[in-house]
Amino acid sequence: MKDLLSTEILTEFFQLNDNNILQRRESSSVEFKTEFDWKNKEKRIKYIKSMVAFANSKGGYLIFGIGKNPHTIEGCEGFEGVDSAEITNEIANYFHCEVVFQKSSYIIGGKVIGIIYIPVSEDAPVICRKICQDSKGKAILLESGIYFRYSAKSDLIRAGDLVNLISRVKEKINQKWMASLSQISNLGIQNIGILDTESGLLKVKDSTFLLDSKLLQGMKVVNKYSEKDDGSPGLRIIGEIEGAAKVINRNKTIEEYEVIQEFLERTTNFDYQSILERLPNLSSFSYPFIYYLNSVDKSIETYKKELLSRPKFSLATPFIQKRINNYINWFGDKRKLYPISNNGSLAKLRTKYFHKIMNGENCLCSTNDEVKAFCQTFFHLDNSVDVTHLRGLLLEIYKKHYNDSALTPTIRESCCALEQIEFIN
Repeated sequence: MKDLLSTEILTEFFQLNDNNILQRRESSSVEFKTEFDWKNKEKRIKYIKSMVAFANSKGGYLIFGIGKNPHTIEGCEGFEGVDSAEITNEIANYFHCEVVFQKSSYIIGGKVIGIIYIPVSEDAPVICRKICQDSKGKAILLESGIYFRYSAKSDLIRAGDLVNLISRVKEKINQKWMASLSQISNLGIQNIGILDTESGLLKVKDSTFLLDSKLLQGMKVVNKYSEKDDGSPGLRIIGEIEGAAKVINRNKTIEEYEVIQEFLERTTNFDYQSILERLPNLSSFSYPFIYYLNSVDKSIETYKKELLSRPKFSLATPFIQKRINNYINWFGDKRKLYPISNNGSLAKLRTKYFHKIMNGENCLCSTNDEVKAFCQTFFHLDNSVDVTHLRGLLLEIYKKHYNDSALTPTIRESCCALEQIEFIN
C-alpha cells in the first residue's frame, strides 16, 4: 500500500512557484483551509463534513494553513494539539459509521501545515445521523444527508452519483459473495462449517465448538485433504485464517485509556498480547508498546512482521509507520518541538520542571499549561532519573487529567517518552 503522506509525496505535492505560491489548486480530491480552529463548532463540523464527502467519493486531502487566492503558505496553529481520537469521536457524533483517515503535519519554511488524508470508505455511503445548524439557524448538516465531493466543494450527493455509489457498494458485496460461493462449491455444501475467527466458535452441522487460540495458531492452511490412518479424507481448509480465534474471558474490547492505565500501573490485569494486537486499531498512534513487547518476550521486528502478515495492516498504517518504524526519530522530533528555554511561558515551565525532576523534587501541576509542560519535559530526560518515581507522578497526572481532551494527547506522548527513557536510553 502506498503511503500517501510520505515525505516524498508531500514534497512533490507542495511545490511552489517563483512567487512562493502553491501551484496545486483545490479539486475533487484537495481542499485548503487557511486555519485550523477545532474549538469553533461551526468550523469543526465543516471539517468533518468535507472528510465524509471525500470518504464517500474518491478520497482526498484536507489541508490547513494554505491562503486563499493566492494559495500562499500561511501555516496553522493548534493542529498537532488535537488528537485523532477527538476527530473520530466528532465524526461518530454526527455520522453513522467510522471514517478512516491519517493525520500528519508537514513543515514548509518553518510553518506547520496540517494534513488529513481520507481514503475511500469501505462502508460508503457514510450517512449523517442528525442535523447541525450554524449560529444563524442555517443547516450545515442534514439528517440522512449523504455528502459527496464536487470539484472544490463538499455538498449533498446528486441523484446520478448516488446511483453510482449504490452500484459500487453492490458490486463489492457481490464480489465477496462470489469468492465465498466459489470456495463452497469446491468443498461441497454438505461439508461446510462456519468458523468465527473473532470468537473462536466453529459450527459444523448441528454442533458448535470453541477453539482455543493456541490450537488455531498451530493450524496450517493446506491445499489438499489430510488423511486419516485408514487413508480416507480428514480435513481440508481453503482460504486464509486471519489472526487466531480466542477463548473469550471478558466481553469488552480493550479501550485506549486502559492501554495507558496498564502501562502506568502495571497490574497485569490484561493479556499483553491482546493489547499489542489492539494498538494498531486505535485512532491515534502515540501509545507505549515496548513495555508490552518486553513483557511477552517479543522483539520489535517480530511484532512488526506479525502485524504486516495481516491484510488490514501495511507499512502505511500510522502505528507501524510513525511509532514502530520511527520511535527513535519521533522522540528526537518531539524534543525539538518542546524546547527547554526561557523563551515563552511553556518553555519556562518545562525548564522549571526539568530542574525539579533532576533534583528529585516534587512537581505539582494544577493548570493545563503546567500539566502539558511537565509531560513535555519527559523528552529531555534520560535513564539517570528515578523512572519508577517518575511513573508514579505521571500516574497521578493520568488519574486527575486524562479525561480532559485537551490534555489526553500530551499525557499519552509522555508515556511513550517514559518507556523510551526506561527501555531504550
